[in-house]
Amino acid sequence: MDPDCGRCLSADCRGNPPYIDPECPVHGKKQPTASEIENAIKYFEQLEAFLDRQNYDPASSRWHDVHQAAKHGRVLRKALTSLQKNR
Repeated sequence: MDPDCGRCLSADCRGNPPYIDPECPVHGKKQPTASEIENAIKYFEQLEAFLDRQNYDPASSRWHDVHQAAKHGRVLRKALTSLQKNR
């Protein structure tokens, strides 16, 4: 956390979490733009296609890693597509 941001307070010495101003341009939660969502969807589509082209033996641990990555990529792409439609 940037202590010089002027809007957010850093954590105190007792270990309390810092306060983050939601409107802070540095630390606040910003909504993704339509183009950021679209770019992320394209990225995950390309990742899925790449992972689907890999020819690993299904008995290998490497195949399991690739399969899991593809599965997570599909879930993220579907979530992003849903977010895009609901805007």
